[in-house]
Amino acid sequence: MELQANELEQRIAIALKTDLKKETTKTVLWTDIQAGLKTGEYAVEIIRTDYYSKARWTDTVFYTALIIDKDCKVPKSIMLSNGKNLETNNIAAYRRAIKTKTEDNISYNVFWKPLQEHLGNASKVYFSSDGIYQQLNLNTLKNPETKKYLIEETEIRLVSNTKDILQEHTSVVSKTSAIFSYPDYGVKTSETNPSETRLSGFPELKELPGTKAEADSIKKILITQNWAVEEFLQKEATEDAIKKVNSPQVLHIATHGFFLNDVKGNTEKVMGIQSEVAKQNPLLRSGVILAGAAAIARDTLSSNAKEDGILTAYEAIGLNLTNTDLVVLSACETGLGELLNGQGVYGLQRAFLIAGAKSVIMSLWVIDDFATQELMTNFYKEWLKDPTSENKHKAFRTAQLKLKEKYNKPYYWGAFVLVGD
Repeated sequence: MELQANELEQRIAIALKTDLKKETTKTVLWTDIQAGLKTGEYAVEIIRTDYYSKARWTDTVFYTALIIDKDCKVPKSIMLSNGKNLETNNIAAYRRAIKTKTEDNISYNVFWKPLQEHLGNASKVYFSSDGIYQQLNLNTLKNPETKKYLIEETEIRLVSNTKDILQEHTSVVSKTSAIFSYPDYGVKTSETNPSETRLSGFPELKELPGTKAEADSIKKILITQNWAVEEFLQKEATEDAIKKVNSPQVLHIATHGFFLNDVKGNTEKVMGIQSEVAKQNPLLRSGVILAGAAAIARDTLSSNAKEDGILTAYEAIGLNLTNTDLVVLSACETGLGELLNGQGVYGLQRAFLIAGAKSVIMSLWVIDDFATQELMTNFYKEWLKDPTSENKHKAFRTAQLKLKEKYNKPYYWGAFVLVGD
């Protein structure tokens, strides 16, 4: 019954949020998308498909790339039949190279070259990901021939759907922001058993003083530009407080994040949720950790507690972000989620976009604190010079390139991606 109730609530929440965002029921044709492109621009839609043969689903996976440019007569269709390998050996090799900071001369050829051959000298590519393509940062792929990263060769604009190209780029101008950082998880420093501060499926909860430095820097930049800043630190950085935010133009969350790829169905709880329920609902397996979450790890959460300090993607859908221009998830692996055909990453990215946010900045791997602070500071400085949608993407790319000058390895400058308007 608990599982059924969760599934029904999830469907209702998504349906309501989706209906609120619908303006017309007009069908968007590929020719409409083409008309929205400028010369030198391309739109790429990735579609992941399981292979169905002899009345059963097989473990074979195909990826199709539909490519549109300003002058094509019909969309180009590129089929990648090695989908299973992309989702296993290839992505593992990519992540290993990122983590170990070693040269990667393979990932570009398997993930991008088959598409690049049909993109010519594209000045900008609007890219709608699906499947494993949402679990890597295209900008970090290094061309073995030119020895340049993709961020240096082409401007990649990540969109949730290629029809987003047709949306009017209206920017929210409320100049309001809410910052959640350096939460007090409730970890007792005198504890002799650090395992008591572990959540099932999540490493030891450690305080993150670096997030306070990040928040202080961003707050200073925002105030200098006459923004109103509401800051939630330590014990104030609660799940209850974040659920009460009312469409700030910017919502910045700097804390631990999590994504549970595999949950075994047993009697144990995962993030305070019955494991069987979490296994069935991907939206319960990704989220951010807020103040007081250590009580769940110690199983000392009061029965009267309103919240447990863990904001899951499932709960994030219910946030009021209708007029929020940008959500920044400065936390580890917030961009990851379950791979579901036709639905993309079923995690925080999708949740915050459904909640109303126009765009989301999120991470794809465990991040370096100092590099993250520098990236975020550089981004806000650049964007707030002209806080429009168009400049948002330019500012983010500029911030990454600037960080790359200092830390050449993608591990440092390529952990974050920007998705949306």
